[in-house]
Amino acid sequence: MPQDSEAALVRKPSSLLSVIADLPRSPRVLTALFMPLVSSVVNSMEELTLPLHLQAVWGLDSSQVGLVYLAAFIPALLTE
Repeated sequence: MPQDSEAALVRKPSSLLSVIADLPRSPRVLTALFMPLVSSVVNSMEELTLPLHLQAVWGLDSSQVGLVYLAAFIPALLTE
């Protein structure tokens, strides 16, 4: 009897196509694809509006806005 239970625990390897077909049904995969999408959309909206906001509120010119971008980029570069 123990041999039957051991045989039931052994899994047959899945083919590559079946694994690829199962990926879209996995919540983890969908989350892993959705989060970079959201991050990219937010980042692209911020990059368009930040120079206009800095100019309107603080009166910064283009070189000063570039320094603000560098101040934000360097810590992000070091942490990734």
